[in-house]
Amino acid sequence: GDAPGADVLRGSTYVTASLAHPSMRRWRAMALAENIKIPLYDKDLPRSDYPAPTPLAAARAQTGPSLNDACPYSGKAVTHYLSVDGETWGFCNAFCRDKTLYDPTAWPKFVEMAGLKG
Repeated sequence: GDAPGADVLRGSTYVTASLAHPSMRRWRAMALAENIKIPLYDKDLPRSDYPAPTPLAAARAQTGPSLNDACPYSGKAVTHYLSVDGETWGFCNAFCRDKTLYDPTAWPKFVEMAGLKG
């Protein structure tokens, strides 16, 4: 049989891999961008850090210019700005900017445009 605690280790490995998967990272970034509170899950319980890779730091920028003229997702004109690694990038709306804000390297189109490693 397995060594004591093997099931816990396998479970922990599975959870870590699942939370680090790009699809899960994108889903979480979109949820954070929407800032939706679901009463069923929004309980007054102790909070802890999210057990996934730490995203690349980014911040909303109030103004441009940006290094790009078109949103990497829609191709539309830039109206919202984001700062990543000291460079300003543009997006067509607040949602496109904010989903990128919460995890820039989870988005292949942004990674490609910005020359980052995903």
